[in-house]
Amino acid sequence: MADAIGAGGRLFLTDRRLLFKPHRGNFQAHEMSVPLADVAAAKAAITAGIIPNGLKVARTGGSAERFVVEGQ
Repeated sequence: MADAIGAGGRLFLTDRRLLFKPHRGNFQAHEMSVPLADVAAAKAAITAGIIPNGLKVARTGGSAERFVVEGQ
């Protein structure tokens, strides 16, 4: 999911984790659960170089995930 386009789906934030559930149309995306202790930062991102609907989540190990987020 750490690619230039991002993975589309739903993000859920609980008191313990960030949970991602992909849309059915994502061929390589998979469900992911990240403990909040592993989230170093989160910031808005540009998807496909032009669309301001992304979220980049940096993890404490140096890796990052990009998500496409729309609406609520």
